[in-house]
Amino acid sequence: MFEQAEIISQVAQAVGKQISVFIKIDLGRGSRYGILPGEPVLNLARKLQQLPSINLVGIYGHEMGAKPTPEGKDEAAFEAATIMTENAKMLKQAGISIDHVSVGASPTFRSTCRFIKEGKFLEITEVHPGQCVIGDIMYMRSGGNIREACEVTVLTTVTTTSHTDWAIIDAGYKTFGADSHRISGYPRLFLGRKT
Repeated sequence: MFEQAEIISQVAQAVGKQISVFIKIDLGRGSRYGILPGEPVLNLARKLQQLPSINLVGIYGHEMGAKPTPEGKDEAAFEAATIMTENAKMLKQAGISIDHVSVGASPTFRSTCRFIKEGKFLEITEVHPGQCVIGDIMYMRSGGNIREACEVTVLTTVTTTSHTDWAIIDAGYKTFGADSHRISGYPRLFLGRKT
């Protein structure tokens, strides 16, 4: 990560700009990578502060692996918020000022918001629910929203059901985005293009 920041610093100096950066923290549970919490975060933050044209403004993490139950989502949200809050406090105690502490995922954002409203985790400044706003089936199945909240319905035509375990429909693969392999109704669904 630091090597990337060095390159950004060089480019920023060349064009005379200040670049704001965040440190991404690995929250475990299959998290979308990042640096391990604790000392590795502190060490990276100290190094970033030494780079010209780099302005460390915050930390963020993206929790994953929540079970699609209220308890599972609460547990994942609480764990992520705890890790991020502890790291924010550690940085501030070391004299490293950050303005942003960001967490969130579609399945857990309601739990995180509730915790903040209850007065827990006041260091968190941002919650990013991501895809939940669109409300696709993938996030419905992970507990991010309910079926009735899915924002898009695609009306298409079944062009053949010549096999008992799959159907061909008249819609392109990209029409269904990340949900294409999760559409219910048939064990397998072949998404063909109109010819």
